[in-house]
Amino acid sequence: MNRTLVALLITAAMTLLAAAQNQPKDPIGLTATQRQMIAWSIAGFAHLQRLPQGFRPAIGAKIPDQLRLRQIPHVVTGEAPPIRNYQYVMLRNKDLLLINPRDKTIADVIHLNRRL
Repeated sequence: MNRTLVALLITAAMTLLAAAQNQPKDPIGLTATQRQMIAWSIAGFAHLQRLPQGFRPAIGAKIPDQLRLRQIPHVVTGEAPPIRNYQYVMLRNKDLLLINPRDKTIADVIHLNRRL
């Protein structure tokens, strides 16, 4: 009985490990929990900007000049160090864009699921 239990535990652990390895990684290296924490922390005080006509936010896309970059607050970067060197844009459609300020490209898009 003990061998059966051990075999089941090993099989379950290997299955979980394989599933974790097959999950797509966030472009910046954030966990799902960090992504939501960042989005909700910023959403509480962010200036919502209108999505420019014809622009579709996507990772790697350069943001239009009419969008104003904002600094990510230190309290947020303290909880999620990978975003320390990024800025953000919060759109009215509830998309939070994490921006690489060097080339003004979108590094990540986090969509808020609840009403602001």
